[in-house]
Amino acid sequence: MNGSISDKIGNLTKLKSFLVGSNKLTGTIPTTIGNCQALELLTLSENKSSGPIPKELGNVQTISEIVLGWNELTGPLPSEIFSPSLAALWVLHVQYNELTGQIPNNWVQLPNLAHLALHDNKLSGTLSAVAEGEFPHLQTLGIQHNDITGKVDDNLCKWPCWWISADCKPPAGGGPPQVNCSCCSECFE
Repeated sequence: MNGSISDKIGNLTKLKSFLVGSNKLTGTIPTTIGNCQALELLTLSENKSSGPIPKELGNVQTISEIVLGWNELTGPLPSEIFSPSLAALWVLHVQYNELTGQIPNNWVQLPNLAHLALHDNKLSGTLSAVAEGEFPHLQTLGIQHNDITGKVDDNLCKWPCWWISADCKPPAGGGPPQVNCSCCSECFE
């Protein structure tokens, strides 16, 4: 399938699944997708989608999976997709894009998030602290191959989290690692 996603997708208010991964879709993700109030599964991975992730996805309180990896998405991660009102969201994959800016400070507010893949973008800044009890269901976290610095909070190193990957390997030329992590499963330069 090729072409782009029509703005008219917002008229599909009862749409539950939009699974169009591994196609040749181009263009931006329409902001009208925020009108799809029954949407549970959104998979647009492995396309050529570009532009920003619509902040309007933060309006879709029924969404459980947002899979946007392997595209050409740009701009910052919208803080709206980390809103606690997205209580059903358990998978957020935006890896292998061109996303920039910092991870929003509210990134720990998704109560049921289990899988977070932010790796292989151009994200920057320092990881914010994670309080005890935040991310109670987090199982996997990928943040490597970005410009993120700081420390993976020890509160993330507790069960049920079993996989964390970060730039926690010292560079070949010497010096400290970009990210300090006492529990990373896989370390990259």
